[in-house]
Amino acid sequence: MTQKQITVEKNLLQTVHYPEAQQPILRMENALDDFEGGRLVTHWHPEFLFSLLIQGELASRLHRGKEPAVHYRMVVGDGIFVNSNVLHSCVQQVPGTVVFTFGMPPGLFATPLFGTLFQRKVLPLIHSGVLGIYLSHERQEDQTLLKLFQAFRNVPTESSVPELRTVELVCQIWDALFTKLEQDKDQVLYQSIHIAQLGRVQGMIDFIREHYQEKITVDQIAYAGQMSRRECFRSFRAVLDQSPMEFVTQFRVQKAAYLLSTTELSLSEISNSCGFESVSYFTKQFRKRYTVPPRQIRP
Repeated sequence: MTQKQITVEKNLLQTVHYPEAQQPILRMENALDDFEGGRLVTHWHPEFLFSLLIQGELASRLHRGKEPAVHYRMVVGDGIFVNSNVLHSCVQQVPGTVVFTFGMPPGLFATPLFGTLFQRKVLPLIHSGVLGIYLSHERQEDQTLLKLFQAFRNVPTESSVPELRTVELVCQIWDALFTKLEQDKDQVLYQSIHIAQLGRVQGMIDFIREHYQEKITVDQIAYAGQMSRRECFRSFRAVLDQSPMEFVTQFRVQKAAYLLSTTELSLSEISNSCGFESVSYFTKQFRKRYTVPPRQIRP
């Protein structure tokens, strides 16, 4: 039998692919027996990761760069949160170990729907020394998050509106996670990292939010972050898994979707007010993300 493996690049990056026109939220249930040596090899990705041990026993480790790794051991019912861009690996301690995992890219929160949450909470978390949070089934304080993990696992994909339940649970999980980060620091797995770029990344996002109605270039975005074009591209790819202009277009489309559903402005007026060069280009980008033309989402 051919065994599964995680495909990673030379720098150990695992690229996650999402089905087109679907929520950028991954979910999987892995039986470690299916992997060589019962092991998920060391890898990293921009996505935040949440795991719940369903069966067996698991030994894992988290680390960044050359700093010493943090080791933890999970038994059935335990869970873990893994921060964005953190190296992680695990190996089963008994045959038949099964782990449920779900996650999402940071860019999910860099939308008008979430206001300034991305700058205030998400970016600081990414660039903090937090590797993750270990959740024990024996700790009463961890039950809220563990029950939410289980609820996420139980979302029926065949239901008529699984997207709504998924978004509801994602919001509840992150609300509980931020609370735990502030109130229960003894369970947070830390590692010191360099965070000098944090303000510059926030500055670039703020610049886009303030000027998305105008013509924006990568040079302008890089200048707002006080960095070169090359560093600007690298920073966006590392944090959002997007290029700077992909983020700009996504932000404009989301603003346009809001105007379509809440105003009677014409497509031309919305296209212009959101910074698109033409109605045809706006329509093309809108269909690419929502699979329907803009007029179709009007009430």
